[in-house]
Amino acid sequence: MNYTGKFIKTVLIIAGLMIPTTANAIPFNVLSTEVAGIASGLNTGINLNFGDSFTVTAATDDFWVLGPPPNREINADGNSSSTGNPEFGLLTQLGQSFFFGALVGQIGGGDFFLIGTNFNGTANAAGVLSLFNWDSNNFDNSGSIVANVNGISVVPLPAALPLYGTGLAIMGFIGWRRRRKL
Repeated sequence: MNYTGKFIKTVLIIAGLMIPTTANAIPFNVLSTEVAGIASGLNTGINLNFGDSFTVTAATDDFWVLGPPPNREINADGNSSSTGNPEFGLLTQLGQSFFFGALVGQIGGGDFFLIGTNFNGTANAAGVLSLFNWDSNNFDNSGSIVANVNGISVVPLPAALPLYGTGLAIMGFIGWRRRRKL
C-alpha cells in the first residue's frame, strides 16, 4: 500500500472513532429526597451537548413515597399506586409546572424538563444530566425510583484532535522517510 493509501486508511479509521454510537442503558437509583430546588439532584455524570438525543425510562410500577402518613406511593409520572392517577396535581415552582412526584431532569444550568416514565428527546442545554423528584419538600419522602438512561457516546473533540494529529504526524514522518530513501 502506498503512502497515500495508508494516509487515507488512517484518516478513515480516526473518523470512524468519532462517529456517535449508541450506549447501553445505565440504571440510576434516584432518591425521593433529590427534590428540584432543594437538593442538588442525582448527578448522572453523563455529559450532553445541546441537541444530543437520549432516552430515560422508569417502570410504571416503580414508586417512591411522598408526604406524611398516609404514605402515598407515586411513580415517575406523578401517578398514585392506588388510583393510577396524579395524587397531588400540578406543582408550579422554579418557573415550571409538573405533577408532584414526577421524575424531571436538568442539563447543566438549563431548564427542568419532564422525564416521567418515558422520555425520548434531545438535550435542551449542554452539560451534565441531573435527575430530580418534582416536589415542594424532601423531609417526609422515602424510597427511590430507578431511571434507565440511554444516550449517545461520542469521542470528545478535545480527545479526538490529538489522536487525529498524531496519525497525521506519523503518516507525515513515514512519507518523509520514504522520500529521503529514494
